[in-house]
Amino acid sequence: MEESKGVARLIVRSRVLESLFEGIADIRKNPAIKLRTILTSLFLMPFFALTSLLRLDVEARTRRLKSLLDCRRRMVASDTTFRRVLGWLSPRRVSQIPLRLLPRFEQARMLQHTLAPGGPARRVGILDGSFMGG
Repeated sequence: MEESKGVARLIVRSRVLESLFEGIADIRKNPAIKLRTILTSLFLMPFFALTSLLRLDVEARTRRLKSLLDCRRRMVASDTTFRRVLGWLSPRRVSQIPLRLLPRFEQARMLQHTLAPGGPARRVGILDGSFMGG
């Protein structure tokens, strides 16, 4: 679990997500929270083992997530804000986001890391095996 949070920090700090959410228009009239912050929070859910928007709501109040996202508010966003934003996002547009990740990670040289001093570089990845034989 701590390794996943470390990977989340690495991803956010490398700024590889900066342009990932470009092209997703914010339809809110007077947003208090940047759309990029909300989408990044949703994107990081698997890294923090969060399985519901309510659990994300709880994590959004912690110093850990707020500092990771450079958020100075009392909380990043609420579960109702996450749900509302997810409701108006285009499913087609959202499904394209993961497909744009690999080239960005490769360009940022984030997929090969030396895990131990003097050791060989290893390819880093996250697998979701939930569909593999139960």
